[in-house]
Amino acid sequence: MDDAARTPTPAPRPVLGRRHAAIRIGLPIVAAAALVAAAVLMVGPSPKSADAGFPKQPPPLALPSDTPDDSPLATAAAQLAAGQLDDARRGFTGVVAEDQDGVAGQVGLVLSRWRSTGPVSVERDMRQLVREYPESALAVLHLGLVQSLLDDPRASRQALREAVRLGRAAADPTSLRMARLANDLLHPDAFSGDLPVLVAPTEVPASDQQQVRSLLDAVQRGDAAKVRSVASKLADATGLVRVAAVSASFDKDEPDVVVDRLDAIATGSEPRPVRDRARLMATLAELWGGGDRAAGCRKLGASTRTGIDPATSRLARPIETELCH
Repeated sequence: MDDAARTPTPAPRPVLGRRHAAIRIGLPIVAAAALVAAAVLMVGPSPKSADAGFPKQPPPLALPSDTPDDSPLATAAAQLAAGQLDDARRGFTGVVAEDQDGVAGQVGLVLSRWRSTGPVSVERDMRQLVREYPESALAVLHLGLVQSLLDDPRASRQALREAVRLGRAAADPTSLRMARLANDLLHPDAFSGDLPVLVAPTEVPASDQQQVRSLLDAVQRGDAAKVRSVASKLADATGLVRVAAVSASFDKDEPDVVVDRLDAIATGSEPRPVRDRARLMATLAELWGGGDRAAGCRKLGASTRTGIDPATSRLARPIETELCH
């Protein structure tokens, strides 16, 4: 038997009694409403969710450099980038099950929870991953990306700088890739990637060609430590070898250092082809450092004019077309 059947029906009350009861009930309601209004005046409206106002999409996963395009990790990363977070989460779960120490899979799995657990929880989990893998440039890079989306620029820049440091110190292909990506994010007004060094080994004396090849290879891989090592051996070089060594030392944190050194070569006593190439590289260093594009384009145009060293002019022309038109 239910409660309604067991409870006797109360006798009807006079209308006046019911009206008084309504008043008695109404008084606490009115008092409570007044308290709520007072609280709103004191502390503002009811608080929003901790995740309110953040982007609906997580950052993409930067894959290790040796990841096959058709691998489960790459597939899950593509789903993450497309906003298919449930599918991505299932994919990353499988990746982590196969390789429990794989950092990329764990990072992807954390990012795929962006909507289910919320960005704040994702940032907390990313911090935990960084504690577990403190030498991983990949983990630290993605912590910085998450913090950027959570509008925490100070923490984000700190993490990105650490990713640069870790990646360059480890110097394996994946770590160097993460360092390069982090460095690009730290300099959003600059061109992405490292400054190209427009000196071919065949343009320098035979005795210097191997060193220049090593230098160009280190620049292409983003291996700053190797660049410094090779460039130090070419410190006393002259001609285009010197232009290559100086250009390879470019750092987005201090672009003016290389620009000034290249300008010194361009206005010095080297032969005209060397001075023209140094001037072209100085212009590119300004652009890669976030300098004024219009001014850079004017200088690039000057490097294509009649009278400029033909080899330098041939290099400058497609660059000027790509960047300035």
